[in-house]
Amino acid sequence: MQRLARLIVVLSLLVPTLSIGLVAAENSSTNTSETEPTTTLEARLSEHKSQFKENLTRAAQVIIKSKCKASQGVISSLSGRIKGIQTSRSAVYKNITEHLSTLQIKLQNKNVDTTELQTEIADLQTKIDVYKTDITAYKQAVADLAAMDCISDPAAFRSTLDAARAARQKVASDIADIRSYVTGTIKPTLVKIRQNLEANQPKAGN
Repeated sequence: MQRLARLIVVLSLLVPTLSIGLVAAENSSTNTSETEPTTTLEARLSEHKSQFKENLTRAAQVIIKSKCKASQGVISSLSGRIKGIQTSRSAVYKNITEHLSTLQIKLQNKNVDTTELQTEIADLQTKIDVYKTDITAYKQAVADLAAMDCISDPAAFRSTLDAARAARQKVASDIADIRSYVTGTIKPTLVKIRQNLEANQPKAGN
């Protein structure tokens, strides 16, 4: 019973920590070690032009050529921030899933039904994997914007800009989805498990 009591304490601590960790991820900035795409810059630019077709007028091309070099300096700075967010957030997500998995095993070993929690952990990991794919694509598109010869190919610059914007929207959607799933699905499950454990604890004096 003492071990179950300790599990109750762990559950009580973990529930609020999940939200704290998700918020803390937005405030950290370090380098990333995640795998980078292996395709060439030329191949990626060609793909962007195919996916986001731009029929630029001559006037639009002139405007892009006159301004894109200056914008590439700002874009390079953005690339660094994305790397920091990618690393910090991935670390938080890993920490959350590891804590949940460890807790699930402990509960299971104490004959607590963890079927629901186990399924939710797997679903959470799937959502995190989607996020990792999408933020890598976003980071690469931004890096391509900074590295390409925008003056010689303004259409590719515009298409890659569109690709980066689309990727950013996907990442934002992924992050919101993960946060919503943790707070709206996993936390209530943990609360329910904790309440069940507390209800089964022997009363003082019995």
